[in-house]
This record gives sequence, C-alpha cells and structure tokens, in this order.
Amino acid sequence: MAIKTLTSERLKLTSFERVSAETWFRLINDKEVAQTTLSLPHPCTIKEAKLWREQQMDKIRQQQILRWSVSMKDNDCIIGSVKLSLNRRFNSAEIGYWLGREYWGYGYAGEAASMVLNYAFEALKLNRVEAYAMVRNKASSKILLKLGMIKEGLHRQLVRRWEEYIDVESYAILFDDWRKQLPGTGKLTSQV
Repeated sequence: MAIKTLTSERLKLTSFERVSAETWFRLINDKEVAQTTLSLPHPCTIKEAKLWREQQMDKIRQQQILRWSVSMKDNDCIIGSVKLSLNRRFNSAEIGYWLGREYWGYGYAGEAASMVLNYAFEALKLNRVEAYAMVRNKASSKILLKLGMIKEGLHRQLVRRWEEYIDVESYAILFDDWRKQLPGTGKLTSQV
C-alpha cells in the first residue's frame, strides 16, 4: 500500500522507506529516546540501526504497519517517526510515535500523531485507534489525552525493557468519539 504524504503547518510526514539507516541512527542512538519504546535498539550501532530499519521495512511490505518519517516542513530535516500497526480483522490500529530528543517539548509529536489519527479515520475508515504509553512517559500520556483518547487501563509490569518490568497505560479513541470532537467538522486539529 502506497503511503500518503501528510502535511501540517510545521511538519511533513512522508514514506519511511526514503530515509537511510544512517539518518535513523543519528536519532535513535540516544538512551532517552529508546527507553520509552520497545523496538528501538540501545546501545545502538549503525549495524543495529540498519537491522531495525530492515525490520520496519519487512512489516511495511507485509502490510502489518504504515510508517511515516516525520520531518520539518520548511527544510525536510527528519525528526522522528509515526506508525500505525493495523488490525484489519477488527478494523482498528495501534498508533505509536517517537522523536529525536532535541525535538521534544515543541508539540511536534502531538501534531504528527494528530495527522495520522485523522488519516486513520478519514482515509482508512478505521473504527478504533489505540495507544500504549509507559507510565514513566508522562509526556506521551498527555499527548494521547489531548488527541481525545480515553485512558482504558493500567497494565502492571506489561513489558520488560533492559531487565526491568514496566507498567503501561492503554488509551483508545473510537471513530464516533473522534467525529464528535469538533462540532460541525468531526476532525481533530493538526496542532495538539
């Protein structure tokens, strides 16, 4: 499935495939970025970044996920990635995102996630989008709530990362909830 380019006032989301492993390495070779994800390798070598990229490419080819690279609209500087893990049987998906540390705190993650959430409901006609955030990742939990997601639960020691069991919160939004968010438009804004 060809991925659609999505744009907002500040960001552009484009095909993950066009970005080199070396570019991803520059962003993911940071323990603070990797510690709140399950898939990013750390410590990271260029070889591991290449392997991670190839694993993502395999999932894209198998149509398990849609993954965008997130870049600044004005200069195409790659700052992170957003993905939808598709569950076609249940007409739903899981959204996930991460940014390089130097881009935290500017609202970019929420802006990128909002564009993908809109795409999930408008273009893909999904019924439900869910997300998970490690309890220690307060910034991600705030983003998910701003997107209109509802916290559905706390999963104690759900995942293990670097020999530590970690509590995870689950969030979700249904198509009907999303449609009602802005009276008269049924759309989220791209700025979160």
